[in-house]
Amino acid sequence: MNMSLSPSSQLQLKTTMTPELQQSVHILQLTGADLVSYLQEQVMENPLLELEREAWARGNSRPVNSYRELLEDPLFRLPARTETLEQSLLAQLRWNGIDESCYKIAAFIVGSLDESGYLTMTVPEIAEWIRKSEQEVLSALDEVQKLEPTGIGARDLKECLLLQISKDPEAPFGAYELVEKWFSLIARGKWEEISRVSGMKSEELKCSAGYIQSLQPRPGYEYKDEKPQYAVPEAEVGWVQGELMILWNPATTPKLSLLSDMDGLSFSSKEVADYVKTKKKEGQWLIRSLEQRYKTLKRVIKAILEEQPGFLELGILGLKSLKLRTIAEKLQLHESTISRAVSGKYIRTPHGTLELKLFFSAIQLNEDDESASSLYIKSQIGELIANENKLKPLSDQKIVDELMKLGVKVARRTVTKYREEMQIVSSALRKKMV
Repeated sequence: MNMSLSPSSQLQLKTTMTPELQQSVHILQLTGADLVSYLQEQVMENPLLELEREAWARGNSRPVNSYRELLEDPLFRLPARTETLEQSLLAQLRWNGIDESCYKIAAFIVGSLDESGYLTMTVPEIAEWIRKSEQEVLSALDEVQKLEPTGIGARDLKECLLLQISKDPEAPFGAYELVEKWFSLIARGKWEEISRVSGMKSEELKCSAGYIQSLQPRPGYEYKDEKPQYAVPEAEVGWVQGELMILWNPATTPKLSLLSDMDGLSFSSKEVADYVKTKKKEGQWLIRSLEQRYKTLKRVIKAILEEQPGFLELGILGLKSLKLRTIAEKLQLHESTISRAVSGKYIRTPHGTLELKLFFSAIQLNEDDESASSLYIKSQIGELIANENKLKPLSDQKIVDELMKLGVKVARRTVTKYREEMQIVSSALRKKMV
């Protein structure tokens, strides 16, 4: 499918980043469990709002009316979530006391970081998307890059390393200049050439090399949750006589409503009347944002399954290669919107409860049209590298050979691509100096 957004569609994307849309974007990226917590907080702050949650009941929706029913709610049994990278960064921004305008831009940047902590959008793209100048975006990015863990908000590995070195008062002399001037040689492990062109003594270079290799190439992974993941589905999907049906899980899709209309009531003062008016408007915005979340998520789920017809019959084995861009163009939405919609979201299917990201993870591996999950391949690559001899790390071709022994046929360029996506440096850079 070869579609492109029309000029009018592009203009619409550029000019609709209103406060309401910003709220919609935030709500869209929340998981079902986080959404419930977020809405509970909003209800506590807005006395005009009411939250209705229902227990999961296939084909039947009714309010939770008893403590026993609440205990049966799968969300009630979930352990408290640890602080996420995004929550930590937003809290730090507040503590730093930056002005509100800069905070909003920085918050958008934080929401655009991948799980490794890298910025996935360019400064011009962000500026265009939120209708701010590039200088304002750069200023906000500078605030984000001041946060912990160090290296966060970098746009590539080189910048990530430079950020960490610049903040470390104990960094070896010359380490910053090495990365800044000779990063391409460092990435290829050309230490002898670096020694020659830099003029550094062997011991100094060895010290700096060991330090550089000790830096964290994926600072966001400090917040990567290694605890068991509880997959609570947003919806159940199925096919009835060939027609796709989507049934929301009421436990993760709560409803909001406003109290009875208060326009006809009299208030003791203008301040009270203004307060009620403001809270009513905020409540209406929140309700619309919530409705937009469900509408967008349903469209995304439907579009994904339409693009994966083999899943109906074969399950995961029937998945084909699918890009976020394909769904974005089909729905005329930004890729970042699709990414937020699928991140952390699960659906219950006839083939099990699956994360929406999985539908984008299938790749064609060879000419025989064999396919496998890129998530599985990445996990195997990560395990192989974690257990490698650090004095003789595995080259990408050696990884291909090791994967072949596991029955996975994959091209070397694919291994290189996945390794780079995982922010793992080349074997030359991973090699420890003797």
